[in-house]
Amino acid sequence: MHAVNEGMFYQGADGEVSIETLDATLVCPGERKLLQFDHTFSSLEGGMHMNLHNNIWGTNFRAWYEEDAQFRFKLKFLSYL
Repeated sequence: MHAVNEGMFYQGADGEVSIETLDATLVCPGERKLLQFDHTFSSLEGGMHMNLHNNIWGTNFRAWYEEDAQFRFKLKFLSYL
């Protein structure tokens, strides 16, 4: 499994999975640690995680908003089984 600019792609002996993200911009492979900058690699067995709501920093991000959020994804599956 690896991340690409627009989402994620997995190819293995069992098939292929493609997840294209149209709205979410940050992808974290392996573990939910987008804010841990420790220069280590996580096992991809932990999956892929996307940051859908970021209100950690008070600089350029509002702490809350009243609007609805929408995140769109395109999913493609191909089974070799």
